[in-house]
Amino acid sequence: PRGSMYLSVSWILGFKETYSLLNCFVWGGALVGFCLARSIAMNPGRTADMMPAGEWFWLSRSIYRPSLLIHVYLSTFGGIGALLQFMPVIRRRKIILHRLNGYGVLTCLIVGNICGAIVARRSFGGELNVQSGYYAMGLMIVVSGIMGIVYVKRDTRRHRKWMMRMVVYFGAAISARLITLAAASIITIIGTYYT
Repeated sequence: PRGSMYLSVSWILGFKETYSLLNCFVWGGALVGFCLARSIAMNPGRTADMMPAGEWFWLSRSIYRPSLLIHVYLSTFGGIGALLQFMPVIRRRKIILHRLNGYGVLTCLIVGNICGAIVARRSFGGELNVQSGYYAMGLMIVVSGIMGIVYVKRDTRRHRKWMMRMVVYFGAAISARLITLAAASIITIIGTYYT
């Protein structure tokens, strides 16, 4: 019965392979979960409580604060909307919705990345390696999105591949956060590392 229920839900959502729904649930759920978990930062009054003191010192300045809020808002909406783009039922049966949502997601992620690039100057300590990593990731997201738009009419397979790359690059922020949390805990336990 469980297998038939899984196949029924998979069929309703338009997935053809049996593992596709599971992949969508795990990876799409991680992306949406991360976006919803970070949506607490959408409240400007709580932003200071969620950041380290040194980071908030810089990000509370007039040039960084609007960019931070725009980055958080648009990246959250873009991440949630990206999940809908990979639902076959929307992609095949609701083409106009897929197109409009796609342009919305792309706009959110590009503008969110530009604002994030402004914030990256001071984020996570503002070291050069952090900045260059963020700029490289932001550039990969934007280039992948633009390449996806270029191929939308020419070759739908390449369009899908470029858009999948864009979402994977966007999701790299989740891995970066997890690695940062683990590294901070390990360094704290060791106790002999100082900057």
